[in-house]
Amino acid sequence: ELGKQVTSIAIGSAEGFNEADKAINTAVRSGRWVLLKNVHLAPSWLVTLEKKLHTIQAHSGFRLFLTCEINPCLPVNLLRAGRIFTFEPPPGVRANLLRTFSTVSAARMMKPPNE
Repeated sequence: ELGKQVTSIAIGSAEGFNEADKAINTAVRSGRWVLLKNVHLAPSWLVTLEKKLHTIQAHSGFRLFLTCEINPCLPVNLLRAGRIFTFEPPPGVRANLLRTFSTVSAARMMKPPNE
């Protein structure tokens, strides 16, 4: 939704865990959205989060977004409880350049530089 209030928190330290808990508690009541970034850095904390999410009665507008790298230590039940979107760029410099250049039209590639 455009204009929706989102609280963004980077996970990776004790302060991040405390901020995340506070943001989630507030958002559950008010219907705000929370974005927790880099949750792969705290798989043990995710177990606590999973238990918390199963016990709360959330506002209908509440949404929780998690970003992470692929990690075998992530709780499977937490992953199953949501929707997963994966973006994995191709490995290697050549593959990345090909992907980048494939998004630029041929007409744009043939134009001289603006100087």
